[in-house]
Amino acid sequence: MPHVARPHVTHIEAELKVRGAYELDRHTLIVGRTGSGKSTLINALEFALTGAASDIAGRALVKDEGVLIRLAPNGGPRLFAKATFSDGGVASREIVRTATGKVKKPGSKGAPAPVIPPGMDPDKVFPLRDVLEGLTGAPATARRFLLSQTVDGVTMDDILRLIPTEQHARFKELHSDQLVTASPTDKLLAVLERAKARAAASSKESEVASKLGVTAAAGLPPPPLDKDVEAARAEANAAKIALFKADEDFTKAEAAVAPGAAVPRAEIEHQYASAQQRLANATAAREACVARFLAASTAHDEAKAAYAAAPAPAANDTNRAAAAQTLRWHVKEAADECLVCGTAPGAAAFEARLVMLEQAIAGREAAARLHRELGDAVVRANASVEAAQREGQAARVGLDQATAALEAAKKLYDATAAAPTADPATLMLAAVKAGDACDAAKLRDDAAAAALRELEDRRLQWATASKASTTVARQSDIEGAAYEALTKSCNTVVEQLVVAAVRDFEKKVQLNLPPEYQFGLRLRDGETEVAQYGIMRHGFLNTAMSGGEWAMVISALASACAPKSGPCLIIPPDRALDPITLSAIMQAFLNADGQVIMTSTVMPSHIPLGWTVINRESAPMIAA
Repeated sequence: MPHVARPHVTHIEAELKVRGAYELDRHTLIVGRTGSGKSTLINALEFALTGAASDIAGRALVKDEGVLIRLAPNGGPRLFAKATFSDGGVASREIVRTATGKVKKPGSKGAPAPVIPPGMDPDKVFPLRDVLEGLTGAPATARRFLLSQTVDGVTMDDILRLIPTEQHARFKELHSDQLVTASPTDKLLAVLERAKARAAASSKESEVASKLGVTAAAGLPPPPLDKDVEAARAEANAAKIALFKADEDFTKAEAAVAPGAAVPRAEIEHQYASAQQRLANATAAREACVARFLAASTAHDEAKAAYAAAPAPAANDTNRAAAAQTLRWHVKEAADECLVCGTAPGAAAFEARLVMLEQAIAGREAAARLHRELGDAVVRANASVEAAQREGQAARVGLDQATAALEAAKKLYDATAAAPTADPATLMLAAVKAGDACDAAKLRDDAAAAALRELEDRRLQWATASKASTTVARQSDIEGAAYEALTKSCNTVVEQLVVAAVRDFEKKVQLNLPPEYQFGLRLRDGETEVAQYGIMRHGFLNTAMSGGEWAMVISALASACAPKSGPCLIIPPDRALDPITLSAIMQAFLNADGQVIMTSTVMPSHIPLGWTVINRESAPMIAA
């Protein structure tokens, strides 16, 4: 495949590790033993053209100025590199450290702005570095790389057509915080990873919620048994009746202490009439309690219906909250450049995105608050029903007591005229005993009522905790199923796009290979996900290539991913090569679409025409 004419670096000067300069050609081999400084030139080229450098502090590629400044010669305050191209263009970067230790990045106050020649794209000037990072990493990394390289013309509408309509809202929610510049495929991959995480989180939340009843009641005694509650209720009723009986007996005994001062007939008639009125009042109170119970039951049913009809709030999104926090920082600092991804959408874009994100967060919080309030209303309505039940039971006891009081008053009314005269001392003793019995009945009544309240309160607390945990678990199961379905749909779309991406990428690479060599790329070996490339032989992928084959494939990969125009530097990874294989590889790289710079610890057996060799042992980097 014919290649476009590209400018190449002819001169590089730098203050990086050491001070010095190199003259370069379109194809340059740098020879030297380990530690002779071959990587210094490579780092200088990387820094001058992209502002980054590889293999620093154990990292593949570093852009952080605070780390890069460590490459300054002798720990000095200035890191500098300048590359001059064959067409006269210049690329340069400089990082300085002030006397106070503050690192100034290129273009900031006190540091020169980066110089980028026309037509050069810093993100694409080293295509081989990017393609090897994409194809030699994890299978998921390879898929992401292929989608970014080969799926052209894929729009968000194309992707949504492959996603079920009922999943569109969740899909859009999960990529709503992506930058506008993110591609549709990048958003698809982001949604896939987030849907997986949400499904796992929902499953965990459901598991935790199923245990919420025990957790919420960790400080409570065990839940009461129904038989225990019924027994306590029966005891409370019996104690109440016994108290009224003891009180009536005491009243009679007091009246009999002084026969001469017996209660007048008119008073007895008044007591009888009062007992009749008391019974009527108790009957009315009982009927009122029944009416309140029916009203409370209706209110409880309405509260439950409102809770069931309310839309469930979206699951809590820590990623959205973190994104909002990051945006607030950018808005506060009036930043134009994104601290996370390095793009520069501008302060206005950050402010607009923050407004949209805060509105979404506020909407979710409002929905969650409404959902909680409706749930609390159900709990309160349930408590009202149980309170009405207790009032009804107390009213029933009051009715029984009023009936007993009326019967006692009637007996007194009938027996007043024939009341016998008793010994005063005997009557006094009977009154004292009746008073003691009345006090004991009062203590029994208080204890029974307290025991019943404690059991009923404990049962209500356990019922509330159980209801809450059941609601959360059910909602988590629904959320988890929805995110699992979305994950499956996204996986299906990704697989379809990846199949097309592999086919397109193989075609692009094949254009840069001789016809007798067929490039192959494989992302699956049986049931195992892989990321392998090589030469096809007899229908099988051969990844164990000879040195010459490796060079042709590496050259084709770099050419396939090279920018359409402008500078392009191809720097193959170091390999332990013998002189003959090294010469064959140099010959193969003559067809590469761009400037090739290789490093080696040995000299080639012969130098192919078009190559320049720099021997670090005899031509060290020029000392400043």
